[in-house]
Amino acid sequence: MQRTRMACVSDSSRWFLEFKMKFGAAVESLDNGKFREDAWSRRGSGIGVSRVLHGGNVWEKPEVNVSVVYGSMPPEAYMTAIGSATKSLVAFPFSPLV
Repeated sequence: MQRTRMACVSDSSRWFLEFKMKFGAAVESLDNGKFREDAWSRRGSGIGVSRVLHGGNVWEKPEVNVSVVYGSMPPEAYMTAIGSATKSLVAFPFSPLV
């Protein structure tokens, strides 16, 4: 049975959301800080979760973000895309010079 593109987008998004949680837990345990989470949902256009660590000892405000967006598009675009997922991981160590 051939999988639909939407199922592949869904699987990919689920994997990144799970990775974000596992990565965040590992950073929290190593850095002795706590992530603050901001989850959002827009009916008909997507979901997202942003997490920023505050009060850590090693990292200066690392962020782990996942957004999954969808919506209507011109019919000719359906053959190339069904949805979009963005992922970002940003982490800077504290500078010893500051």
